[in-house]
Amino acid sequence: MSNNTYALSVLSKHGKSFRFAGHFLSKEKLEQAARLYAFCRYIDDIADESVDKTQAYAELCDIQTAVENETHYSDKVDDFVSLKKELNINSVAPLQLIEGVKSDLSTVAFANERELIRYCYRVAGVVGLMMCPILGANKKGYGNAINLGIEMQLTNISRDVMEDAQMGRRYLPATWCSTSAQDIVYNSKATQQRVIRGIQKALNLSEYYYASGWKGLPFLPKSSRSAIAIAGSVYRQIGLELANVEYCYWKGRVKTSSFKKLFIAGKTLTVGVSSSVEKQTDMPTKMLHTNIFDLMPFEV
Repeated sequence: MSNNTYALSVLSKHGKSFRFAGHFLSKEKLEQAARLYAFCRYIDDIADESVDKTQAYAELCDIQTAVENETHYSDKVDDFVSLKKELNINSVAPLQLIEGVKSDLSTVAFANERELIRYCYRVAGVVGLMMCPILGANKKGYGNAINLGIEMQLTNISRDVMEDAQMGRRYLPATWCSTSAQDIVYNSKATQQRVIRGIQKALNLSEYYYASGWKGLPFLPKSSRSAIAIAGSVYRQIGLELANVEYCYWKGRVKTSSFKKLFIAGKTLTVGVSSSVEKQTDMPTKMLHTNIFDLMPFEV
């Protein structure tokens, strides 16, 4: 199986929303995006699936070293290093990604919004940054790409509260949701109300990052613009689906149907961003980066 075929299979299995949006990319860009996704998924799986956290941490450190020094480690890592060289992907970004994933091996119980946003930047904002050379983005839009990644991670966290709690992780900060992962799993009525308020805060915050991501679309060539607009809109729909089921996170992961994705794609292509998002466009990109300036490899 070629690297491209393997990467596309990983994207199709684990990244259905991204794979759907990928239909609007050229074959070359889709394959490159899939290779990046496959690497990110590989890194994530090391933390999520390993039974030995010490071993997983050591493995992630070794991968960090191999990526930084561009030395041989494994076929999956080697393919990413090749992609990084081909497209001149920012060298700091994958190291930040791995650093963020390493933090999942420790107790996850964020104290405040700052800790949450820094984590979202490391595991998703930098993925938006790494996508920029694949998509041919103007560097003026790199900050917007980071924000779209953060928006998607905030959506993931909102959707996966119960699954994450079962792994001992509580990403919703204590200032929003003063309960433990264990209490979330126990799922009392009082805990449900606290968690729901936390989810609502996360999704409300994600709207600002989504709006910034949307404002970055003009910095993409037309050949890439539709795919990213659709990917962002389809991902935002996850939050709307959560609201439709009254944020009942304990009833299982919400999903967006294929029909709904097609509807969103058509609406995005013909109408553009919804009025509810337009109302959120008054927060400057730099303000959204307040908590991550020291992590970013450049000034936006």
